[in-house]
Amino acid sequence: MDKKSALLSLYCSVLALLLIFSGILKIINPDDTIEMIQYIFNQTFGLGLGIRIILILMFIIILIEMLVGICWLLKIYIRSTLFAMMFLFFGFTLLSLLLIIQNYKGSCGCFGSASPDFGTGHLIFVSLSAAAIFLTIRFRRE
Repeated sequence: MDKKSALLSLYCSVLALLLIFSGILKIINPDDTIEMIQYIFNQTFGLGLGIRIILILMFIIILIEMLVGICWLLKIYIRSTLFAMMFLFFGFTLLSLLLIIQNYKGSCGCFGSASPDFGTGHLIFVSLSAAAIFLTIRFRRE
């Protein structure tokens, strides 16, 4: 593996750890995550989803994040895991952009109650992460 691929792979490993860590924190204290999901579906899209549906969506998101992170670290289905990770961060980028356009003033909910306030820095991070994952897929030789 050349130097560029090794650095991108290391960055993906850091992102995988971040996905697992954020999933654990969301399980411990899901309040900010629930608030953000409610805002997206009920305020932005006007769907009026009940708390049960919101909780189910939150746990599905947590499960997917943690599974993708664990699969990357254990090197299980590497290519599929990279695509799943890329789509996750691409989705996070689109949601971040939507929330910035909507002038959302709450926490991003990414790390449960430890989440930072939502802003442009968040959008830049998830966009660059999606790009790095794409480059990892592009330059990976396995």
